[in-house]
Order: sequence, then C-alpha cells, then structure tokens
Amino acid sequence: MYRTSISSSDARTEGGDAVEPDRGHPNKNGGGLLEKRDVAPERRDDWEEVRNYVKAMNAAVAQLRKLPFSARLIRETHKTLMQGVRGRHKTPGEFRKSQNWIGGATIAMPRSYRRCTRR
Repeated sequence: MYRTSISSSDARTEGGDAVEPDRGHPNKNGGGLLEKRDVAPERRDDWEEVRNYVKAMNAAVAQLRKLPFSARLIRETHKTLMQGVRGRHKTPGEFRKSQNWIGGATIAMPRSYRRCTRR
C-alpha cells in the first residue's frame, strides 16, 4: 500500500540500502524491501526501521477506514513503528511527558544577539 521508496529515503540519505532502488514491487516484507538476509549486517537496523515504517503506515491507513484520526491512532501507529528497533524502550505508543530540548536545557539569548542589541 505505502511506497517503500518514500519510507526509506532517510535510510538512503544516511547511506543505507534497505530497498531495491526504483522497484517498489510487493514482497512479503512490504513493498520493495530487500530480504533481511540480503542487507549488510551494519545496515540491518535501518532495514528494521524502514520495515516498521511501512507496517505502521499501512496499519494507520487501514485503521482510518474505521477510526477517526485521533490520539489513539497516533499512539498505535507509534507503537508499531518502534517495535524491535532503536529507541524501543522509550515508551512506544505514548506521548512524550517531558520537553524535548534542542541545543541544551536552558533558554538564553546568544551572545551575538546581545551584542547587536546593545546601545
């Protein structure tokens, strides 16, 4: 249902090859995914993430036929996405309970900004 070329774009950007390029035909792993045994051992984490992405998206689209878009649907999709991959212990299927800080845990004006605003 969901094109693996889109779901694997991040993996390819990172140097992974989880799908057969430009093929996208269905197989038992979903879409054009290579068989796990055909993926280099150092790239298998990426393969698992792409496979979960395809499974999660397909399940979410199917659920939308009988459920409204909701927090429940998001949590179920996230749980599928995180099964057996990096980050699987970080509360899959739950919303974050703490702030996600980028660049540190404080809010401070950069020195360059303070220099520009001095009078």
